[in-house]
Amino acid sequence: MEYWIVWMVLGVILIILEMFTVTFFISLFGVACLVAGVVALITDSYIIQLVFFIVTNILLLIFVRPLFLRYFLKNKTPSNVNALIGKTFIVSTTINNHSNSGYIKSDGDYWKAKSMDDSIIAEGESVVVEKLEGNTVYVTKQQV
Repeated sequence: MEYWIVWMVLGVILIILEMFTVTFFISLFGVACLVAGVVALITDSYIIQLVFFIVTNILLLIFVRPLFLRYFLKNKTPSNVNALIGKTFIVSTTINNHSNSGYIKSDGDYWKAKSMDDSIIAEGESVVVEKLEGNTVYVTKQQV
């Protein structure tokens, strides 16, 4: 069997496998196999084929993969949870960090709330969400 066929078939298989992972990692090896396959058509030297495979992989990992990850896999829209940060809400249950109590209401949902400065914030007061950790929002009193 000709080695260029092995390189080409392996390259195609790896590129097809990439469709199931979408990490843009396996396909780089597939492309490098295709390059090594073309080199195998030109020369019978296994060393040269392997060098082209390795160099192509390194170049693709350094230059192409970061570009792909930056432009195609970035999360363009913040989740609804992150949209809470910076918004103003009304305290629905008095916030007291020492007794581990307090909730705010956001669009019909109740969120466990804690004060950023450990102050007690009474029910009905306006607060601003400063950060979010798990299912707990950390708030400060809204300045009038």
